[in-house]
Amino acid sequence: MTTGQKFKVAVRSSFDYVQYPWYAAVAGISQAENKDPAYGQGAQGYAKRYGAAFAEGTIENFMVNAIVPSVLRTDPRYYQLGRESFWHRTSYSLSRLFITRTDSGRNTFNFAEIGGSGMAAAISTYGYHPEADKTFSNTGTVWGTQVAYDAMRIVLNEFWPDIRRKFHQDKTQQPQKKYVSLSVFHAGQITVPSRNIPCGFLLLSRIGAEKGALHGAAASRCGAPEELAFYS
Repeated sequence: MTTGQKFKVAVRSSFDYVQYPWYAAVAGISQAENKDPAYGQGAQGYAKRYGAAFAEGTIENFMVNAIVPSVLRTDPRYYQLGRESFWHRTSYSLSRLFITRTDSGRNTFNFAEIGGSGMAAAISTYGYHPEADKTFSNTGTVWGTQVAYDAMRIVLNEFWPDIRRKFHQDKTQQPQKKYVSLSVFHAGQITVPSRNIPCGFLLLSRIGAEKGALHGAAASRCGAPEELAFYS
């Protein structure tokens, strides 16, 4: 990848539409737990937490996906393993936190993830966090949180193409309902008007005088033997 392509990856991942509700949820959890108490509560406190979460994520995206990979000539993309067991794929995806590829295709330590996210945590903590939160321990907390979020994202990257493909197949392969046209007929006291009836409403049973037997042609169109097709 060229440097320009790496920065395009960072821009796309930073401002993807899924990021906005994600940061909204992160800010909500932070406020509920009263993290960074200097931000306060209420709408103003939530807005500050949302802005901080968005800034932290954006800085981290650019450090991990563009700036450090450009300097070290590593590839920030994730390469899906696929076609292995669930646990193998999960362990592989988590190992990508520590192993990445160079631009030439060799495996190397993923300093962009570990070092880049650490630098991003330091920039955000000491750059715009409240004065009381500008500590080494808070920097470590932000760093660990960012790496944990990246771990979830990487695992999702491994399985999401399969989930999306399965969902698409389920939608396109839903069986269509078959319909049969019933004519007016009498069976005891039962009268059935002429109308289209979904085949799913047919009851398969033995012929009985108390139930109206479907016409043989209608039964066969639903794939049911003539002597077993009934409408109740």
